Amino acid sequence: MLGQQAARRETVDGLSVMADQPPGSDSPFVTRAAVRLGHTLGSWRRRRLEAAQNKFVDAWKAAWTEGCEAAWQGIAINAVPYRRGWRRKAWHAGWHWATTNPGPGGTLVSVPERHSDESHSRVRAATGGAVGLSVAAAVRWLWHSRRRKHQIKTSQVD
Repeated sequence: MLGQQAARRETVDGLSVMADQPPGSDSPFVTRAAVRLGHTLGSWRRRRLEAAQNKFVDAWKAAWTEGCEAAWQGIAINAVPYRRGWRRKAWHAGWHWATTNPGPGGTLVSVPERHSDESHSRVRAATGGAVGLSVAAAVRWLWHSRRRKHQIKTSQVD
């Protein structure tokens, strides 16, 4: 009875080693089942992630190709069909690439002058300058107001 409850002893390379499981245990089956389940779930998750990544790459490639074809057809860069996001960036990347690489006809695209963008950049610079000036004024006011408070406190102590 004492021998039946005690753990099994195995001999490995001439050394006596205690077995981890008691005799009659079904832990190897549980371990194999857990490994198999983990492998199956991991494969399913990888396939799902790979499908999502492939879908994104295909959509990006489609937007990039649209940009290339638009540039080769002579469409201006301001005519981008997407308002914002990665599709807009992909379209721009394709358009810019097409301006430096020959199209299906073997000719390069001539890039038109961008007059409308210049006024937009001036407005953006003026807005950025106004915001920067406002922030500088607010920081200066805050610094002076804190400095006045400290001067008053120190003069009252004297």
